[in-house]
Amino acid sequence: MDSEKPTVLQVPRDLSERRSLLANRPVAWEYLLFASVLLEGLARVEPKWRDYHLGYSMRIGPQVAARELPLLVQDRMSQAQAIVGNMMRVIGPTAQEAAFGAPGEPGDAALIEHMASRLVQMYEQLLDWADDLLSLRVPEAARRAVELCVKFVEQPVSEFRVFVPKCAADLEAALTTIAAGTGEQVHITMQLTFTVPDELPGEFKKELERAIEQA
Repeated sequence: MDSEKPTVLQVPRDLSERRSLLANRPVAWEYLLFASVLLEGLARVEPKWRDYHLGYSMRIGPQVAARELPLLVQDRMSQAQAIVGNMMRVIGPTAQEAAFGAPGEPGDAALIEHMASRLVQMYEQLLDWADDLLSLRVPEAARRAVELCVKFVEQPVSEFRVFVPKCAADLEAALTTIAAGTGEQVHITMQLTFTVPDELPGEFKKELERAIEQA
């Protein structure tokens, strides 16, 4: 980072502060802009996360028989994988360099805002995906299978919710180090890691088979 530029120590919290940031372009303005859009987006989607966290849907979905669940789940899992795959591409090294610029080069403000907005949008898609499943009217014997299916996006959702505030906190800590003038080198890295618990696929399959047998 260029320590000769002015330093802003806090991620902008609203549109007015972002406009000021872009007018002045201080040290690490690209990352400050990115974190600001992420924080705002996360707050906007919070009501959907609360519904997801409590495990219910406000919608009344279609009625689905237990025997229909395998094909339905196969389709929904494909959707979830597509959403997660897109998130990985948006935060990947190629996309980051295009938005933030190569070392020594300025970033692209419009692309940075687009990148952050898309990440929030895909996080919201995961919540909508879970809500769609939870809204289904299924036999009581199949309810547990549906709840386990929803857990396939639990880690990506949690990972993103940790990533956003951590990104802001790490950045503010780095900028404080720069402002202290210690000469310490600061590097900012951003990475999302998505996984599925090892035991979940087997548990889900077993519960789905049990629901179908009881139908």
